[in-house]
Amino acid sequence: NRAYQSFRQPGSAIKPLVVYAPYLGLGHNPDELIDDSPMEGGPENFENRYPGEETLQDALAWSSNVAAWKLFEQITPEYGMSFVKKMHFRKIGDDEHYMAACLGGWSYGASALEMAGAYAALSDRGQYREPTCIIKMINNQGEDIFEDYESVQVYQESSAVLMTDILKGVVTKGTAASMGWSGNIEA
Repeated sequence: NRAYQSFRQPGSAIKPLVVYAPYLGLGHNPDELIDDSPMEGGPENFENRYPGEETLQDALAWSSNVAAWKLFEQITPEYGMSFVKKMHFRKIGDDEHYMAACLGGWSYGASALEMAGAYAALSDRGQYREPTCIIKMINNQGEDIFEDYESVQVYQESSAVLMTDILKGVVTKGTAASMGWSGNIEA
């Protein structure tokens, strides 16, 4: 079962989960200017795109490695990674508290199920619920006995709502704009 058993590097898909949503939860906003200039000893941006100062939402829309790195450095790897730990990412250990983790460079990676569960938490106002494919369980009397997992507030509601809205920019004007999905984006 590749969704559950295959672990892959999450790459830039991890940035909203360990960098941007945690950063927003500390009282920051999407229009805040972020320094997206080249940095010595740090990562490079795709296609050498370095606009200098840009909004947080534009940095995310263009998947800036430099902006994510600088923000992760500010909030600390321990704080950023604490969010995925709360969502039971199974292969995250204390050794994952290093800067490359904000770009998805993890020792063992994440499963598709873990990533889907984490993004579901963002879209559910920061509430995480253990992912399951079970929606109903009927006993021999015909009664539904399935009890859904309890939800846990992982992200602040306001930061999860902002993050979900900001992610629309990836599709409308950022790295996924060429996919042609910009017509009707719903959260």
